Amino acid sequence: MIQLAFAALMLASIPAAAETGVSEKEITIGACFDLEGPNKSNGIAYMNGASAYFKWLNDEKKGVHGRKINLIFDDDSFNADKGILCFKKLIEQGIFAGGFVGGTPLAAKYIPMAEKAGLPLVGFNTGAQFLFEPFKKHIFAARASYFDEGAYMVKRLYEDLGIRKFAAIYQFDAFGASGLESVKHGLKSYPDAALVSSESLQLKGSTDADY
Repeated sequence: MIQLAFAALMLASIPAAAETGVSEKEITIGACFDLEGPNKSNGIAYMNGASAYFKWLNDEKKGVHGRKINLIFDDDSFNADKGILCFKKLIEQGIFAGGFVGGTPLAAKYIPMAEKAGLPLVGFNTGAQFLFEPFKKHIFAARASYFDEGAYMVKRLYEDLGIRKFAAIYQFDAFGASGLESVKHGLKSYPDAALVSSESLQLKGSTDADY
C-alpha cells in the first residue's frame, strides 16, 4: 500500500521541469530503516519490500514518466537520536520524497523535519494522531489512525461483550501514548463507560526521550 501511495504521489506531482531529487532519468527517494535495532526484522522486510517493488516498477513499467526510481537508505536502528541524523543526511542528499517510517517515535522526529524542508513524507507504520491533526501539507499516511482503531476496539468490547470498565497497559513511549489516547477517544462515545485504570511499562531498549 505504501509503495502504491508513492507511485500515486509521483504520477500526480512530478513536473516536466526538474526539481530536488528529480532529473531527466531518475527520481530519488530516501528512507531510514531499522536495520540493526530492536525491530530490525521489520526494518529489513520494509527495505526488501520497497526495493523489490521499485525494481519491478523500473523494469516492467519503465519507472514513472520515464524516470527510474532510485531508493537510497540508511539505518536509524529505531532510535530517535540516530534517526534524526539519518533523516537529515537523506535531506542533504537531495531526495524528492521520504518514506517507510518505521514507527511512532521516528515519525515524531521526521515529520517536523519534512515539513520544514517542504519534503513529501509518505507511508508510516503508525497511526498516531499527530499524523492527521493538525493538517500537514507534506505528510501522506497510508493506514488508519489509532483513533479509528481504538474507537473500533472500544465499540466491539462495549457492544458485543457489555464491558463498561476499561483498563489499559501501554508502552512508555510515543507509540504507547498514542494507543492510550485512542482508547480515551473511543470511550467518549459511551458516557456510561470509563477508563478506570492505566499503567505504563518500560520496554528494554526504549528511552524516556521516545515518549
